[in-house]
Amino acid sequence: MDAAEIEVFLLRAWPALEERDLDGWRLRFAGGYTKRANSVAVLGTSCRRLEEKVRECEAAYAERGLPAIFKINEFSPDAGQLDTILAERGYALVDACLVLGLNVPDCAADRDGLPERTTEVETLGQEEWLAAHAHLAGLADSEPHRRILSRIDMPCLHAALAHDGRLAACGLAVLESPLCAVFDLLVRKDLRRQGLGLRLSRAMLAWAAQGGARRIVLQALVSNEPALTLYRSLGFAPLYRYWYRRQA
Repeated sequence: MDAAEIEVFLLRAWPALEERDLDGWRLRFAGGYTKRANSVAVLGTSCRRLEEKVRECEAAYAERGLPAIFKINEFSPDAGQLDTILAERGYALVDACLVLGLNVPDCAADRDGLPERTTEVETLGQEEWLAAHAHLAGLADSEPHRRILSRIDMPCLHAALAHDGRLAACGLAVLESPLCAVFDLLVRKDLRRQGLGLRLSRAMLAWAAQGGARRIVLQALVSNEPALTLYRSLGFAPLYRYWYRRQA
C-alpha cells in the first residue's frame, strides 16, 4: 500500500463535514475544527494551472469564513511548485508533520509482542471520550469535533487510562482492516514521562491487531520529539511527510 492510499484512508478516518474534489485536490470543511478537516488535501497531479486552483480554493474557504489552508503531501507531484506559489502569496508554513507506520506482524514478532488489552484501559462512549479529550487538551466542548466523530463509519476505540483513580490519558483508534489510524493521543501534563502514554498506546495497538489491522498509522509533528520517541519505541517508522501552508 503506497503513501497516497494511506493518505486517502486517513482522510476517511477523520472525515470533514463537507468535501469537494478539485482536479486531484480535496477541499475539506468542518467549521474550523482542526487543520486536517479544514484544509485542501493535495493528493494527485493537477491538469489545471495551479494559480487558478489556488484562487478557487481561497474563494471557497472565504465563503465559509475560513482561511485557506493547504495540506501538502510530499508524494504529490504538485508539492514543490505549489509550495513555492503559496509562499509567494504570503502563506505561512505551519506544522510540518510525519506520518508513521507500524506493521503488525513485525511488532508481534518482537520478544514482548503485542500485549492483551489491559484492564486499566477503559473503553468510553463517544460523549464520555469527548469530555475526557476536552479536559486533557484544555479545550471547551466542540460541536464540530462531535460531528466529525459521529461521521466516522468505521469501528472505533475511544480509549482512556486512569491513574490513581483520575483520568490520565486518552486516545482514539479507527479501524478499516488492514489499516488502523490512531489519533488524539493525550497524556495529562503533570503525568507525562511516566510511561502512561506507552501503556495506553500498547493497549490500542492490541485492539487494532485483534480487529485485523496489519498496519497501524499515526501522525505527529516533526517538532514533537517526546511523541516521536514514544512511537519509535513501539516500532513505528516514518512513511511520508506533509506540511501546511496557511493563508495570512
